[in-house]
Amino acid sequence: MKQRILVVDADATNRKLLHVRLKNCGYEVLEAGDGQEAVDLAGKHHPDLVLLDVCMPGMSGHDVAARLKRDAATRDIPIIMLTALSERAEIARAHANGVLDYVVKPFDATELQGKVRRALG
Repeated sequence: MKQRILVVDADATNRKLLHVRLKNCGYEVLEAGDGQEAVDLAGKHHPDLVLLDVCMPGMSGHDVAARLKRDAATRDIPIIMLTALSERAEIARAHANGVLDYVVKPFDATELQGKVRRALG
């Protein structure tokens, strides 16, 4: 069975780019355009990994991460933040919310693939 990755980003172009790259690496990919959709999809489909942007309408990526980690059904899903925000405070906040790793956009595709592989074990 293919490992499933949920890509969460408000920007449709970013989602499609990641979708294609991840699919070409053999993963099944789900997409969410906002935080609530991400929480709903994670609860329904139990992905093996979430790639999560911070800046989204409605619910921030930090809020999504905190909600996923509070829910017994989703708390063990690893999360990698993939965002343009590179401030130390943002990274510390992500880790405080249970985020496994943090990648700053624009990202290096090889680096991201390595972090995805490590997160999936």
